[in-house]
Amino acid sequence: MDFKAIPLFKALQESKIDDSGGYISTGRFSPNSIYAVFKTIKFKNIKGMSFDDEEAVFNTDGKMLYFLYEPRTYLLKHVEPVHRKEEEAIPYRFSECTKVLTNENDKIFFGKKPKVSYKTFTVSKPRDQNFAYYFPFTDKDVDTILEVYKKIFTHDYHLTESKTKTILIHIKKLIELLEKI
Repeated sequence: MDFKAIPLFKALQESKIDDSGGYISTGRFSPNSIYAVFKTIKFKNIKGMSFDDEEAVFNTDGKMLYFLYEPRTYLLKHVEPVHRKEEEAIPYRFSECTKVLTNENDKIFFGKKPKVSYKTFTVSKPRDQNFAYYFPFTDKDVDTILEVYKKIFTHDYHLTESKTKTILIHIKKLIELLEKI
């Protein structure tokens, strides 16, 4: 059975998220450029959850990986990712990131180690072209997450197949790290 990503807030409305957990992947795109922040969260053993028109709150630990796409024209490239505007920030300094250059000299910064949010985490409801998808635990959950990112990098960012493959290898390694913490 081919499993597709479920929009997070649809999954919440339809009570498709059970206590066993799963993954949530989010993407927040700048309205003025191709700058974007991505996050994937692994969670399980949910003690409670709530949502409204703005956000969803999960009462459980969330193991998170972050990365961002920085176009070569980004004006604040000298500012550490952790110190950027809230909607452009990831919780890492440059020294805590792995950098991948695209064919167009844009940069992708991956946090080297996942972060953990203890007891609770919040996901904002996506607006405009942003997204938040839910992936229940399955034999193919990681492959499905990678397919979502592959589509973004090949279709939206028009990266080459080989560069996209390099990026997906980084994402897969980070998702595997989520298993170890």
